[in-house]
Amino acid sequence: MQLDTGNAANAGADVPAVIRTTAGRIRSMHVKPYAHGAEHPFAPFTGDDTLPWKEIFAPNESEGGIEWYVVEYEDESHPSLEAFNANRKRVRGMGLRGIKNDWYTQPPLP
Repeated sequence: MQLDTGNAANAGADVPAVIRTTAGRIRSMHVKPYAHGAEHPFAPFTGDDTLPWKEIFAPNESEGGIEWYVVEYEDESHPSLEAFNANRKRVRGMGLRGIKNDWYTQPPLP
């Protein structure tokens, strides 16, 4: 199973509740920030949004199952590479045990 945190929140889901009820079955998670009630809800970086990241990551880290955290940013407020790097750094700073390696490929320049 794959969960997209931002899209789930945008649809009105209680993201931590979804994770708790599916613990151990989520194999990959799109870690996408979301700010409830904001004019541009996908604009904030991870941690500056309204999602409760500790509650989101805790069941995945304790129950296992997660193979991939996919850092995603879906807004044009910041240049793509800048936004990706900022969100990646923030997610890595959350102390997740599941992150042992990074896989990152910068697209070739035109």
